[in-house]
Amino acid sequence: MDALPPEVTDDLTRLLRACPAFLGVEETALRGLAARAEILYLAHPRHAGDVGTALVVERGSVLVRDAEGRSVDLVGEGEFAAPDGEAVLEPVEESLLVVLTEGALVLAWSAPAERLRAAHAADRAVVDLETAAVRTVMSAPVQTISGGRTAARLPR
Repeated sequence: MDALPPEVTDDLTRLLRACPAFLGVEETALRGLAARAEILYLAHPRHAGDVGTALVVERGSVLVRDAEGRSVDLVGEGEFAAPDGEAVLEPVEESLLVVLTEGALVLAWSAPAERLRAAHAADRAVVDLETAAVRTVMSAPVQTISGGRTAARLPR
C-alpha cells in the first residue's frame, strides 16, 4: 500500500474526528489510523471479510447484512461499522468507505468519559431555556392530518 498524500490524511483525520465512535480520541491516534487507511469504492455488494473489519463511510450509505441475509445495520456518512467477516456490505447508493486497520477496533468508543463529555459539549449548541421562547413553541396547537385532509385545507 502506498502512503497517502498529507492532504488526504488530513481529510481522513477530520472525518474520524467527527465520527461519533472516535469522539474524544487523541488526535495523534486518529492521524495514525488515517495514515494507514485505505479508501474503497463500493458499488456492488461485497463480503466484509474481503473489505476489512473496521470502516467509516465517507460518502453514501451501506446496508450490513448477516450471513443469512438479514439487515443488521445501516451505516451512513461519517459513521463507524465493525461488521462480522461473514457479513455482506450492500451499498444503498454508490459509496466511498474508509477501511481502517484493526487498531480502530481498540480505539472506537474508547475515550474516557470526561473527554467524551468535553468533546460532546464543544460540538453542541447550548440553549438557555430561561430566555428562549420555549413556552411559545410548546403551547402552539398541534395539527394532525387524517387521510381525507390536505395541508391546503388546514386552518392557518
